Formats: sequence, structure tokens, C-alpha cells
Amino acid sequence: MSGSFFKEQIELLSQKYNFIVLKYHRGEAYKSNKAYELTLDREYQVDEDCGVIKEYTATSFESTFTYALERVKSALNARKGRIPGVGIYHSEGYNRMIAAAVNGIAAELSKDEEIALVYGISAMGVAYESYLMAKYLQVPLIFSEHGPFPYPGTTIADTDKLALEAADDFLAISHDKVRQIMLQNIKLSHITYVGNLIDENRFICDRINHEVPTILIVAANSFFKNYDMFFETLEKLNNKTSNPYHVIIAGYNANKSYCDSAESLEKRVKKSSFSDKVELIPAVAREDMSSLYNRADVFVMTSIQEGQPVSALEAACCGLPVFATRCGGVEDYVDESMGRIVDITDSESLSEYLRQYIDKEITFDANHIRQTVVSQFGCEAYLDTIASSFDKS
Repeated sequence: MSGSFFKEQIELLSQKYNFIVLKYHRGEAYKSNKAYELTLDREYQVDEDCGVIKEYTATSFESTFTYALERVKSALNARKGRIPGVGIYHSEGYNRMIAAAVNGIAAELSKDEEIALVYGISAMGVAYESYLMAKYLQVPLIFSEHGPFPYPGTTIADTDKLALEAADDFLAISHDKVRQIMLQNIKLSHITYVGNLIDENRFICDRINHEVPTILIVAANSFFKNYDMFFETLEKLNNKTSNPYHVIIAGYNANKSYCDSAESLEKRVKKSSFSDKVELIPAVAREDMSSLYNRADVFVMTSIQEGQPVSALEAACCGLPVFATRCGGVEDYVDESMGRIVDITDSESLSEYLRQYIDKEITFDANHIRQTVVSQFGCEAYLDTIASSFDKS
């Protein structure tokens, strides 16, 4: 619930369902007096007019010896019969320890509530625990995934594969996400395409008229957002048109461990040939995002990988055409009436499309763009799609 997008989704779904939100994470250090333990923090309730949301936090710990022993066992088990896509193998004893701990949590959570379904909202991190909880409670199991699968630099476990294949449904935020998961030799039994939620009441189309076309990018300063391509695109654009344009770079000061410093991006802007056209906004409050989108004319995304990028949906809901790389998700709904899609790293094509837009060779209908995303991903469509999965399961 600390993530604004997940919070908004759960709040919308709480119009129809009551929720227990269990935030699960592994302890940073492998320090425990027991081989493995799972602790449950005290409950607190989020007051909602439309439903009940209760939050807990579960944290797992294991001893250093347990961790080291499992790594050795994993290597030995891999030799017995490697499974395509699987890199970590858990021993039966280890799985029994996790099951005992999760069953205890499930019993605690179900004391006062009749749990009807388990929804693992980020499968890569909670797959096996969600599976065990659903199995203990004897209820349906549904997964979704918003991050890269698997996370860069990691590999999936045999228990991840087991859990995902046992699920009653997988809520896909994009068709590319389904491809990523099935590429790991995981057979999803059922797939429901849901996309990502866009609240059309929060993001309105109230465009500010100005003579100079404004290009907007909203992205953290990280490798996967690919500012290299964005800068290459603008350098080429600068040489292609003599017409004026303005650039807003926003949200690059995200406080995340995988992001480069804000100062490095700001220095790069100062050295560029288009520095006089750029407005830098390091961070934007969530409630101010709609106003920011309405200051722009076109939204640009140069990412290498996305799930179903929320910023592109928000921009489109405000009527902006989306010019993006084929990074995942955007190609599900962006056609030539909505914007332009280019291949990853194709700064030449992106700069040419932007030139055509700035030189008024191509135009877009803001109302059509907004209505397209609202019809697919707006509150009513999102709630109906997920409810169909929940109720069926």
C-alpha cells in the first residue's frame, strides 16, 4: 500500500471486496535464532468509505547456516535434473519449514475474516508463499506481475514455477508480460488481460494552449528508462527542425537504489545542444501529475523495459499522443491514431516522428486518445475485468 499505483488499485477494488493486504518481504540480513521464521506485524486498518482494507506486514528470516545449506542443496538438486527456466531448487525440508511458517500466518489472518481468495499482486516476490496460503485456506489463487520477470540478474526457483502453474488465473498487465513469464517454461493455466488502472477522474483532459509544442518525459534516471536514447533523439531533432519546441524532463530524481544521481542528468542537459529548450522538474507530487501532463503536447518514453507503463496511460488519459519504444505494454493500445511506436534504441525514427509532429505534418485527436485508454483501462473497465476473474475463481 506504500506504492501509490497498488494503493489506488486496491482502493478501487474495495468498492466491491474487503481486503487484507499482506506486505511480504525478506529480512535484509540472514539473522535468526531459528532455521527459518516468519513474523507478522500488528494489524492496522485503512478507513475507506467503500470497503474495508486491513494491512499487515510479514517478514521472513533464516539463519546463515540455513541459507548456506540451501544454496549447496540447490546446486546438487540442479545436477539431478535441470528444469528449463529454473535456477534455484529448494529442498523438501526447506519447503516444509516455509509451509509451516506460512500456515501459521494464514491461520492468524483467518481468525476474524473468512478469506475467499488469495491474490499475489507481484508473483516474482510472493509466488510460493501465496500458493501455500491458498492451499492451506483451500481457496482460489490468482497472480499478477508488474516488474520484469525474472528480475534482472536473478533467476526463478522451482517453487515459483510450481506456484504460477497451480494458479487459477493470471492477471496480465500486458501481453509482453505473459511472454516474459512463459519464456521461463511456465505454463499459465488461464490468462485474463487487465492492463493497468487509469483513474479518469484524477487525470482529466484540460490542455493548456501554447504556441510552442512541448515534449514531456517522466522517468527516473535509470538505465532501463534509457535517457541515452532520449538525449540522442533530441540531438537529432535539433538538427532536423528550425521550428521552436520546449522539453520538460520530470521525475528524474527518484529516490531509488538503482537510479543514477539527479546531478548527472542535469549536467548532461547543460552540455547538450538543446539545453536552452529544457525545463527540469526533479520530482512531482502525485496530485500534481495531471496538471503537468496538461502542460505538454506529446509524451515521450524511451524505456528498454516496462510492464504496462502507468505514466504513458496517464498522459494519454490527458489527451497526449504517446511516442514510445516497443518496451512492453504501450504496443497493446498505441496505434497511429494514438501516437507512434519505435524499436528499442531507434532514436532516428523517434526523432523523425517528433519532427513531423513539431512541423505539424501529423496531428492527433486528444479526445479520441483519452476515450481509447478510458474504455480499456478506466475505473469501470478495470473493476469489471478483475471482478470477472475474482468472481469466476
